[in-house]
Amino acid sequence: MVQLTGADGGAIEVGVSPDGDRVIAGPTATGGQTPAAGEANLDYTAAAGIVLTEVPGGRITDLKLVVEKGGTYVWEADVVDASETRRAVDVDAVTGRILQNTPR
Repeated sequence: MVQLTGADGGAIEVGVSPDGDRVIAGPTATGGQTPAAGEANLDYTAAAGIVLTEVPGGRITDLKLVVEKGGTYVWEADVVDASETRRAVDVDAVTGRILQNTPR
């Protein structure tokens, strides 16, 4: 397991493959106000798959589950696309619908 700390000070743990190439478990909350993945239909792995389908050849540099105003769960991803452009990609954590895919 790897422990990550978000900007809000909340920590999450994710399991990574032995080669460090992919997430195989998590995230699970370990402190702070980070929402638990169980409160959304999409887990980390499913959200990452949707993001990488949306940005073919992309590389996720950050992916976190957040609660938007009004209680909507959203996976927020920072992605570097094939042309090295940084992109913000948001995925509805309940439906899997892309909410945003914009250059940063």
